[in-house]
Amino acid sequence: METTIQIGDKPLKFKASAAVPLLYRNKFGRDLMRDLSAVAKAEGDNAGAANVAMIERMAYIMAYHADSSSVPEDLAEWLSGLPPMAVYLMIPYVMALWAGNTQGLVEAQKKTAQSSASSQPLS
Repeated sequence: METTIQIGDKPLKFKASAAVPLLYRNKFGRDLMRDLSAVAKAEGDNAGAANVAMIERMAYIMAYHADSSSVPEDLAEWLSGLPPMAVYLMIPYVMALWAGNTQGLVEAQKKTAQSSASSQPLS
């Protein structure tokens, strides 16, 4: 799944696919699913900081995945090219794109399970 959003005067492309967790792990040495889980469990002041840091990394990976030729190799360099507070503007789009990607996976798993069940021989 891909989307383009406008942040200030800058269009940003994002792409979500099965490659995102691998790209995230290769770039940051962290597990995306664990980071998402930790953000979901975080409370208080730690929740805000953990959420922003994870969203920065996730948005960067999705932008890099969509158009590696226009995204610098360094996260800080990419962020410095964006307007202030851009990360906060990206949050709903990045999370919706990821949710849409994982929803497609859940639907595919259901279809596979249904077709496997229907192809079972009757005893």
